[in-house]
This record gives sequence, C-alpha cells and structure tokens, in this order.
Amino acid sequence: CFCRPGFAGNDCSRRVCANDCSGNGACIDGSCYCNAGWSGTSCSQQTCMPHNCSGHGTCTDDGSCRCNDGYDGVICEVALCKNGCSGHGLCTLDA
Repeated sequence: CFCRPGFAGNDCSRRVCANDCSGNGACIDGSCYCNAGWSGTSCSQQTCMPHNCSGHGTCTDDGSCRCNDGYDGVICEVALCKNGCSGHGLCTLDA
C-alpha cells in the first residue's frame, strides 16, 4: 500500500502524528500528547511552565519570558522601581 498522509503501516491503518511529536511527546491514534514543558499540535513549542513568567510576563515560542513593564529577570520575578528612581536614588520597593 501507498499510504495517504497521516497514515502508515502495511495496510495504512495506523494513524501517525505530525513530525512524530518532535520527540517531545507521545503519539496516540494520530494525536500528540506533549511532555511537560512542550505544547502545540506537534509538541514543538516550549512553554514557560511551571513558573508561567511569575504572572508578570508573556511566554514566547522559545520558552523564554517577555516581561511586562515594571518587571525583569529570567522569569519576570524582579519588580523594578518606577522610572528607576530617576537615577537619583536606591530602589528598595519598601516605600
């Protein structure tokens, strides 16, 4: 048999997954079930879980965080002082 796209096997009865789930998940009956940290139809997009950018940013396609204004750090965990204390003070975030 010459199988149509999405099917494989001697009799074309086995459903296959897109890009074999990119090696980041399990293919079950033609659908990818992604491992933790991966998402998308073919498990090719990294996710920012479990920290989810500390609730202060957006997860990008490569799994890194793009922080909202006022936050910094790898997972947006660092709060910044408004206007950086205008360059005339020390940020303590207690005031």
